[in-house]
Amino acid sequence: MNDLPVDLLRTFVATVDRGSMAKAARLVQRTPSAVSLQMSKLGELVGHPLFQRHGRSQVLTRAGETLLGCAREILEASERAMAAMSKDRIEGPVRFGAVQDLADTLLPHALAEFAKQNPRITLHVQVGASAALLDEAQAGDLDFVLCFQSRRAPRVIRREQGVWL
Repeated sequence: MNDLPVDLLRTFVATVDRGSMAKAARLVQRTPSAVSLQMSKLGELVGHPLFQRHGRSQVLTRAGETLLGCAREILEASERAMAAMSKDRIEGPVRFGAVQDLADTLLPHALAEFAKQNPRITLHVQVGASAALLDEAQAGDLDFVLCFQSRRAPRVIRREQGVWL
């Protein structure tokens, strides 16, 4: 019996999550044909096709659906193992501020993933207006904030351009 290579599982999950091999290819930094070959290889390893054509799109087969749950578990376990073995393990409380727009949309999923990967960190999240969050960061009450540019901004320690991923 062969082991399931993590890189093939990662590409498989990306293909399912993105909805196509072409979109997954960008995420895993491979060509669409390389992704297609990886999916064929993974299907050969498990002994069943993982996708079937349905019109112009591909849908998971029953075997693909079964593998998907297992693949997610394996990838999560791999990430937990790597985090546990990291020499630079971070622990303790982190005080974090964010504006309401981000707290309602992006933060729940991002913070849940962060918490899974960093179980030794306790997040204290505060939601507020940009100016108030920046004032609290300046006073030392917050470790970092995600906010919009403010004219009343106190001394900024570090500013990063936002990038939507």
